[in-house]
Amino acid sequence: MDSWSDIFAPLIGRILMGGFFLWNGIEATLNFPNTVVAFANIGSPSPTALALIAIAVEVLCGIALIVGVWSRPAALVLVVFVVGTAFLQTGSAQSALAQALFLQDMAIVGGLLYVSAYGAGAWSTSWHYKR
Repeated sequence: MDSWSDIFAPLIGRILMGGFFLWNGIEATLNFPNTVVAFANIGSPSPTALALIAIAVEVLCGIALIVGVWSRPAALVLVVFVVGTAFLQTGSAQSALAQALFLQDMAIVGGLLYVSAYGAGAWSTSWHYKR
């Protein structure tokens, strides 16, 4: 159980997956007016509040995945978030781009479900070295 894939692969995977959400949250924060407009364009009743919630979810859960703290609950929160945004973004669009983006979101959901099922792996708060 001391192979590279047992120790480093979960760490690198967590950094990449959490970094994806952290980056998107930071980008949404820096472009906050555009983020609010995006929520308004989908017909949300309170686009500013939803934009703040979305940014908080992406940043906090992204950090949780990177660090390996509360990674299972954070992954489940992100599953709900990604599924919701996948259906809101694609809507009834039938273009090849919309289909590709939806499938990309479902691949991210698959990775998040894996983290929620098996935990953060090596170099996290829940990992214990077994010799």
